[in-house]
Amino acid sequence: MGAPKLIEARAQYNSVGCTGCHALGGFGGENGPELSRMGERDPNQLNFRNVPGDRTLTNWIVQHFRSPASTVAGSLMPAQNLNDEQLDLLTMYMLSLRRRSLPDVFLPKDRVTAMRFGGREFATDSATLYSTVCSSCHGNNGQGTRFPGYPPNPSITNPDFLALASDDFLFAAIKRGRPGRPMLPWGERQNGFNDAEITTLVAYIRSLGGGVQFAGDTMPARWVNADAALGERLFTSNCAGCHGAKGIGGEGPALGNKVFLETATDTYLVETISRGRRGTIMQGFATSSVVRPALTRAEIEAIAAYIRTLGGN
Repeated sequence: MGAPKLIEARAQYNSVGCTGCHALGGFGGENGPELSRMGERDPNQLNFRNVPGDRTLTNWIVQHFRSPASTVAGSLMPAQNLNDEQLDLLTMYMLSLRRRSLPDVFLPKDRVTAMRFGGREFATDSATLYSTVCSSCHGNNGQGTRFPGYPPNPSITNPDFLALASDDFLFAAIKRGRPGRPMLPWGERQNGFNDAEITTLVAYIRSLGGGVQFAGDTMPARWVNADAALGERLFTSNCAGCHGAKGIGGEGPALGNKVFLETATDTYLVETISRGRRGTIMQGFATSSVVRPALTRAEIEAIAAYIRTLGGN
């Protein structure tokens, strides 16, 4: 009798992308605590200072989902604005995460597989993989997320991005992640995505973006030959405000990231700087705005040359 409701609870957990930050049963992120035995937590070891109501594990979990930062000091988990039904389902799922032995008939088949054989407790179709792992940061539609007090998570379905991002670039981003950033190497983790799953995810991301395909690139991966010193000056005055000094990231993504620099082509860099990204604060620098003149092609290539020097490259 309990299995159908537990399946619904697990589906709610997967639909909000908790696995992107939390590991469960040997799979998941590392930005939040491991949850495999959350249902066994001792309420006496929890801080109820800012938790109204009963001093029970159930009440603590509900309040934590409502307001993570006020429940756990220093929590990096943003509030998800969940309704009461979602809170109830997520709480039920958290309470079910324990090692207590039950007959398999009382458990969903995926839970049995996870407990007995270390498998994942969710389906492996592209839509489920995306919602389970990627949606918490990039949003259900891939257009990114923004939570008060946190750096924004970038859109991965922006048409200007998808037109310049090859399937190989997207594949590498998922497989290798972004070291030092929340984006983990999902293809290089224990029980992580295999190559076939990553390939289906790439296709799914393109479908979320309206089917925009890579425009193609006949140039070598590295063709820019420009003045990096000039590029540094231009980057500081035009780009650092969003991308941070030395490209460490800020309102805009980190450009000094090793994997990004290894996989992004010069055409990707030059055309992104030139065209910008519609619907974002990233304007194309090949055209003028009310606050700055347009940059020449040589100046844009100089910025690309400077970006190549970031991260020790």
